[in-house]
Amino acid sequence: MNDRNGAAKPPQGEWTGRLRRLVQSRGFNALIALLVFIDGWSICLDADARAIGMATPSWAQIVSILCLVLYTLEVALELAVGFRIWGQKVNLFIILMGYLEIILGLSVPGNPSVSVLRALRSVRVIKLLAALRNAGLSSLTQ
Repeated sequence: MNDRNGAAKPPQGEWTGRLRRLVQSRGFNALIALLVFIDGWSICLDADARAIGMATPSWAQIVSILCLVLYTLEVALELAVGFRIWGQKVNLFIILMGYLEIILGLSVPGNPSVSVLRALRSVRVIKLLAALRNAGLSSLTQ
């Protein structure tokens, strides 16, 4: 099978198999665990800054948005290889609320609805336990 440029491309099953091995690998899950840890740290920085009446540092906001984009990529990869688990519904909900938080925050600064959505970000930290378990680091969560 060739693409438009005449180059041979691997069969669909081969790409799906490669993606499946990637998503199921310990390294990928360890990377997701690190991502969740970093995101949890940025959530704490945001909460601390707001608690003392200061603005969240812009770099912490950028880290949080980058984490959201990477979570989106993770779920897209899982869906691409056919993973259908209940946790994905939770992930999708949290991701959508993250994008909604960004949109509302940009359109109506100081909107109290954003605070509720911001609180949902802390649910992402629950992903850390699952990611650690999938990375073979479950002894850290016991």
